Amino acid sequence: MATIEPMTLQTIQDSIHVLYENDPNTPATTDDEWSIRTTLIKRAIGNWESENINWNELYKTGTLATLVTAGQTSYATGLADMIFPGSYVRIIAPSGATQRIEVVKPEEADKYVKSLLLRAYFTGSPASGFTVNFTLPFPTNDLNIGGTIQFDYYKSASAPASNSDVTFTPEMSNPDYIIYWVAAQKHLMDSNNNQYTVFQNIADNTMQNMRIANETMPMNSTTQPDDVEYIRDGSYFGG
Repeated sequence: MATIEPMTLQTIQDSIHVLYENDPNTPATTDDEWSIRTTLIKRAIGNWESENINWNELYKTGTLATLVTAGQTSYATGLADMIFPGSYVRIIAPSGATQRIEVVKPEEADKYVKSLLLRAYFTGSPASGFTVNFTLPFPTNDLNIGGTIQFDYYKSASAPASNSDVTFTPEMSNPDYIIYWVAAQKHLMDSNNNQYTVFQNIADNTMQNMRIANETMPMNSTTQPDDVEYIRDGSYFGG
């Protein structure tokens, strides 16, 4: 069985050119047409990112370089691509033991400080970077001193860093969406309505198939998605 290699910006541009021009000679990275298509590629990635779904490919794990220090409550993450953090921050102690600390909203932090309960919360922005904060400092005799801070988070989708970034690889499970969506937009600009409809339909179907795959449980999993119609524990809006 052949191995499917990840698509790069170059192979995506090559495929778009074939679909749009029926020609194998892709414009150079210095050509205006390359720049136009790169802009559309970024827009296609934005479309995927903004779908009303959390993509499995955008969940990542962050591990801080700074270790837990006595008396310190704030730790810079070095991340600029986080959209929202996971539910817990993990402290992996030098002994190997793991403590999970619940993440709360920043505006809720004061009530945990007042009640002397250890919680974590995130502050910052993509422009300034993000910081993980703890409501209580770790005392000098705490077993977590010198431990590693780790957490899961949902990130923004990556895009080509520049027009010449031909090594860029999209994160989506099926980059064919990018190819057909961009080819559709190019045909629409040229009033090739039939070609636009054909390629846009393929792009829409590709997006839908990615959504279905994203919501499918792992093979042989006994876990099933929650059905909120039958959840009545007040854990969701209207419960």
